Amino acid sequence: GLTHPADRHLLEEVETHLEDFQHELIARGRTRKHVKLTLRRIKAVLERARCKRLADIRPQAVRDALLALPVAIETRNHHLIACKAFTRWLWRQGRMAEDPLVGLGRWNAEPDRRVHRRALTQEELGRLIATTKNSPWTFRGLSGPDRAALYVAAAYTGLRVSELASLTRASLAFQGDPPTVTVSAAYSKHRRQDVIPIPPWVAEYLQQWLSKRQVLPGPGVPLWPGGWKGRAAFMLRQDLEAAGIPFLDQSGNRADFHALRAF
Repeated sequence: GLTHPADRHLLEEVETHLEDFQHELIARGRTRKHVKLTLRRIKAVLERARCKRLADIRPQAVRDALLALPVAIETRNHHLIACKAFTRWLWRQGRMAEDPLVGLGRWNAEPDRRVHRRALTQEELGRLIATTKNSPWTFRGLSGPDRAALYVAAAYTGLRVSELASLTRASLAFQGDPPTVTVSAAYSKHRRQDVIPIPPWVAEYLQQWLSKRQVLPGPGVPLWPGGWKGRAAFMLRQDLEAAGIPFLDQSGNRADFHALRAF
């Protein structure tokens, strides 16, 4: 016969609380892309589970909805993470007496993994950089030397495409000990400023590349501007082919752009 103060929210529409959750994510500094994707995943699951009100959010209904999604296991786990973030926020905000999804665990995605990446060998990376540096073609504003410098930066910083695309001249500290590359919190996956040390020869390579550019990027202008980041995988695949490096190895593992981060 006891009631909880949060019970007054149980008959309220989920959509109303999702709007508040969206504002919370934005206030935390999450990117527009992250917020949009998170909300889309939550809605896809809760709509399939027929959760129109907070009282409808039950573990079994959500689990059945997740299992019914026509996606890979890893993607299903991403949907689960988004939903659990929402219900945990509801509990912390006092909108639910308890987190109904706290007991739901992730599925093992390894047997169902559809994309297996491989790291380039040191010889392959060297051949890719040398071939690309002398490439005569331009891809969405990036010349051969531009792309070669981009691949060097990707391989020795471990940065993602969006993080690399955000770098400016101010991001590079060539005179440091060691030299560093800094990613601002707005673009970092961790939502904090990341300072990554790089080998001195990488700093020297990037410095020489910049010195040979006819037009240096101004303050705040990306080092690698243009629309390449939406087609980074295609761009790299063309350069791999030119360097005689197979995109797929004998086991079917692919050397896509993010594989550079595993070097």
